[in-house]
Amino acid sequence: MVSASGLGKDTPHATFPQTSTAGAWVDFGNREAGQLDKSNADKRAIVGIGETCDRWEKEAVEKIEKGPWWKIW
Repeated sequence: MVSASGLGKDTPHATFPQTSTAGAWVDFGNREAGQLDKSNADKRAIVGIGETCDRWEKEAVEKIEKGPWWKIW
């Protein structure tokens, strides 16, 4: 699921400013912080996918352990 979602790809950094003014560097810092926010959101999504898979696996095991396989469905 992670591969299909594109969440495994790196989050690119913000581009460096073209000028050396303070305003350009403040803008760069703000854009870089935005990229960090995207990266953190991706991390939370991946953890959520993992938790969902773990839950599905647990539910499947519990279902199988209830009785003979032919009585499950």
